[in-house]
Amino acid sequence: MNHYGGYGPRRAEMRKKKRNNIWLNTSIALVVAAIIFVGGSLFFGNNSEPASVTGNGENNESENNEEQQNNNAEESPLNNESVNDGVNDESNNMNDRINNNDELDDQDIDNNNESDSVGEVIVNEWEPVGTIQEEPFEAVFSSDHVNWEEMLTALRYATGIPEDEHMEVWFLGNGGDLQSAEGYVSDAANHDTPFKVRLEWVTNEGWMPVSVEHLEENPRRNN
Repeated sequence: MNHYGGYGPRRAEMRKKKRNNIWLNTSIALVVAAIIFVGGSLFFGNNSEPASVTGNGENNESENNEEQQNNNAEESPLNNESVNDGVNDESNNMNDRINNNDELDDQDIDNNNESDSVGEVIVNEWEPVGTIQEEPFEAVFSSDHVNWEEMLTALRYATGIPEDEHMEVWFLGNGGDLQSAEGYVSDAANHDTPFKVRLEWVTNEGWMPVSVEHLEENPRRNN
């Protein structure tokens, strides 16, 4: 029988556990060292020479862009003397047009001063006077035509000059197209203050007054 009894197996087991702990600790240390090495490589690798090369590339690209912009500025059409001359010519043409427009406006003012002097505008809702003429209609401004008689009827209707009273026709003609007319008429006592009447043709219904102005002077008397 062994003197130590049950202590022999215990010591063997303790030595085995100790060896296992040594191997485990060694493995953990190796793993940690590997992690540190890999991490350090990655960290220091980002600050290594390739990063420096990239930085230089960006600087070169910036310099190239600046050079290109300078070249573009030198070649820009805005720096071209012929284009500048064209811009100056266009500016001069614009000024000429403005001056011409001012002259036209002055002419319009003068023409307006020579226009009919209106004393009264008569407002009414007139109806067509009727017609015996056929469509398609085109006005005939001849005193021996039926259209002339129908226009005179419309002028009396618009001005209120009776049928049995003499009506002086100072002018009766085209109002801008073949379906409109304009007339200057007066009664015997008011030669100097005639009526200016505009007529428009209504299909199948005849002439209809659309505006009546009682003038303060007769612009047609000396014509």
